This record gives sequence, structure tokens and C-alpha cells, in this order.
Amino acid sequence: MDALSAADSAVRQAEAGKAPQSTPLDLRLAHEKLISAQQAMDKEDYEKARRMAEEALVDAELAQAKAESESARKKADELRSSIEALSREAERAPAGSPAGSPASTPAIVPVIP
Repeated sequence: MDALSAADSAVRQAEAGKAPQSTPLDLRLAHEKLISAQQAMDKEDYEKARRMAEEALVDAELAQAKAESESARKKADELRSSIEALSREAERAPAGSPAGSPASTPAIVPVIP
């Protein structure tokens, strides 16, 4: 059954990604529905097997999408924090001096005799 193999592939892909850490409940639901689909196939209940396989596929894809979204959100938060830190540093720098350079350091001027 094509739906069953697609669901199995989607569940395996989600398991191999970040879903186990980020969205374990969604992943567990997908896995349970995949098992139900396999059991329905063994009983030759093809309609139930197809339906459960489709649900497993959707749940696995949802778990993967949520995990990727969570990862992107964390990266955006880290970037936002870095930008805020740079902005604070730039605000502390005196006008006319580059950020991070000491404002009180005198310039060295060569003396020509």
C-alpha cells in the first residue's frame, strides 16, 4: 500500500530530525497511527489502513514542521539578542568614535623635523 510506505517514510524522517526533542507528542501520535495502519493491513481492513496511514503521514509532517519552526524561532531569537547587544554597544560609544574603540586614546601624530 502506497499510503503506508509514505507514512512510514514520513515518520522515519521526523524521527531522524528534531521532532523527538521539539514535538514528541505529535511524533508519538504519528507513530501510533502508523502502527494502527499496519495492524489494519494485517487484518485486511484496507480502508482503515489507508485512513490511519494518511493520518500518520499528516501527523509526522506536522511534527517535522513544528520542529523546524521551533528551530527557526530560536535562531531568530539569538539573532535578535545579538542585534540588541550591538545596538547597546553602539549607543555607549561616544559620537564620532567607532563603536568599541577607546574614545580617550590620543592620536599619534608623526613629528617631522
